Amino acid sequence: MKKILMLFTGGTIASVKTERGLEPLLTAEQMFRYLPDIRQDVQLSSMQVCNLDSTNMDYVQWQNIARAIEENYDAFDGFVVCHGTDTMAYTAAALSYLIQNSAKPIVLTGSQQPIQMEITDARKNLQDSICYAADEDSHGVCLIFDGKVIIGTRARKVMSFSYHAFSSINFPEIASMQFGDIVRYIPCTRPKPQESCFHPKDALSNSETRLPSVSDSNSRLFTNSNSQNRFSFASGFIGSFGSVKSVGSADSVDSVSSISSSASHETPSVRSSTIFYHRMNPKVYLLKLTPGIRPLVLPAIFEAYDCIIVESFGVGGLPDSIVDEFCDLMNQYPTGSKIVIMTTQVTYEGSNVSAYEVGRRLKGRFPYLEACDMTIEAVFAKIMWILGMEGLSFEEIEELFYREISYDILVPRR
Repeated sequence: MKKILMLFTGGTIASVKTERGLEPLLTAEQMFRYLPDIRQDVQLSSMQVCNLDSTNMDYVQWQNIARAIEENYDAFDGFVVCHGTDTMAYTAAALSYLIQNSAKPIVLTGSQQPIQMEITDARKNLQDSICYAADEDSHGVCLIFDGKVIIGTRARKVMSFSYHAFSSINFPEIASMQFGDIVRYIPCTRPKPQESCFHPKDALSNSETRLPSVSDSNSRLFTNSNSQNRFSFASGFIGSFGSVKSVGSADSVDSVSSISSSASHETPSVRSSTIFYHRMNPKVYLLKLTPGIRPLVLPAIFEAYDCIIVESFGVGGLPDSIVDEFCDLMNQYPTGSKIVIMTTQVTYEGSNVSAYEVGRRLKGRFPYLEACDMTIEAVFAKIMWILGMEGLSFEEIEELFYREISYDILVPRR
């Protein structure tokens, strides 16, 4: 029997209609009542990580989810994260960097309609995700939606309302779910022991943060009356403000949100092939270029953020209206203290900054990184993970950025 831990974070799938509009109010225990029948012989357990509209998800919640998986990694065969669709691709990318080379499947899913509704995609997406997570050949971080199995670093939401809401960008879907069966298109190699992206400068002293485990003494079991599957419910709850308490207990537990203030005491933990990271730097800004953009806000952006991702037109470049001011600001800071990443607003095929004069003229004026065929979501999460390793030189940041992790970058810098 496969043991699957379901982590609930809110989103449309857990929403109910209120006077204020749809709100994620269903708890993990309530969600369990709506779970579909699962063909496989699986034992499902649950944990409430948070209960948020995914618009409000940020790096703290990403770290909470990753730590919850780490705390329970040895006890389960797979993990399903129920998440709102609007920022699910960002969370999928973030987990791909926080949990690398996982020998066990970590699946993100959600729905475009709440699970309580009579007509909803929630039950099918949950059924597909649980079936995939329970399969012996599944591993790594992926997103499953409308039957598509997408690598975590390649997912993007492309439809606002339709059930086929997600696409795999610049990389094939690795599998599809068809009537409960997995049709695999790409045989992704299972990671080998000690295969990691661990960087020596991240070897800092460890500071443990305890999250509720489904093995805690206050966990309780219940059986879904509509199924022969055995369900267990862990009553640990991670509040939206980071405080962790057990239901029915007055004792609080330290939160993963404390990572941001004690990051210098953290270290990646390694379990066979799987590497868990605990640090991210949130000072990353996404600057979307528009025709006629002016440089008025640039000084404030450079002062407040450690990295600026420039979402430029076409294959990449800076317009005349800001190029001189942008270069002057970059040269005011020591090399490596401010990171610029050039990417494109175009969804498919990636960037090639040196193709046109508006991009080629940047070479020699300041050092920058280029996203190539990476998604915006992956670029955003990857640089937050890299900058979480304090004290790296620009060359070390560059080496890590261009290192392929979970199929995130395949086209080399041109």
